[in-house]
Amino acid sequence: MWMFSYLLVARADPDAFAFTAGPAAGQSLQLHNAFYFSFITLSTVGYGDIIPVSNVARMLAAMEAITGTLYVAVIISRLVALDSSEKLQLGAPKQ
Repeated sequence: MWMFSYLLVARADPDAFAFTAGPAAGQSLQLHNAFYFSFITLSTVGYGDIIPVSNVARMLAAMEAITGTLYVAVIISRLVALDSSEKLQLGAPKQ
C-alpha cells in the first residue's frame, strides 16, 4: 500500500523524492525504488539514499515509520500475551 502511495506522489510530482547515492541518483522514483524505500522506511532504518522532499512524501514516510514501529510493538505484545496465557493454563488445576 505504501509503495503505491509513493508511486502516486512521484507521478504527481516528479521532484517529490531526491536520490543522493547509487546509480539512481538524479532519477525519478520507479517500482523497485518505491518498494526499497517503503521497506527501509517501514523498518525505520532510513539509509538516506532516497529522501522525501515534498510535504506529501514526507507525511507519508512519517506515517509509514510510525506504522512500522507500532506493528512491531503490537506483534511483541501479542506474543507476550500468548506466552502469558499458556503459562496460566499450564498452572491451572485440572477439572
